[in-house]
Formats: sequence, C-alpha cells, structure tokens
Amino acid sequence: MSESSWEWGYNRGVRIEGGHILWYESPTAFDREGGACEQTFERFLANGPWYDDVPAEIVEKLTLAVREQEKARPSASGKPVVKTNPSARPARVTKRKAPQRSV
Repeated sequence: MSESSWEWGYNRGVRIEGGHILWYESPTAFDREGGACEQTFERFLANGPWYDDVPAEIVEKLTLAVREQEKARPSASGKPVVKTNPSARPARVTKRKAPQRSV
C-alpha cells in the first residue's frame, strides 16, 4: 500500500482520509488557528491540488495514491471500479491562491 499522508513547508500537509483528500494547515507560533478543507478525488484529478505550492514530488505521489484508491473503490454493483489509462499523467499543478483567513 502506498503512503497516505504528506507534509511540506513549515505547516502544510495533505492526506487521504475516508474516500477524499484532506488539505490542512497546522497552527504556528504566529497563527494559532489551523485550517482544513476537503477535496474529492475527481476534483483533484481534474483540477490539481488545492494549494499552489505543493511540491511536484508530493503531487505525483498523491496522484498515484488517489488512482490506487479509485481502482479499489467498489462501484454500485459491488465490483471494484477499474479505470486504466497507461498514458495518464499525474494531476497538473495549478496556480491557485490558498484560502484566505479572516483576521
């Protein structure tokens, strides 16, 4: 089984949790509030990561882990959903601003 949690920078991370992706910021000495948001596998594969500063290596590993989860997820018929595309590439990194926090 692949990894399911990654961290970068001084307070950001992502993990696969309960059939979705959880992006989070841990509290720091300067900002005592953390934050988190969920992203579906489908939206991640279509739009890329929630944050724009996710290292390419983490995006690649997360993409592989999401695809692995998608293959293992049962369909409505109870059989695993198998999506294969040998030419598929990891999700692209998009330039998106991180969610703004109110002060």
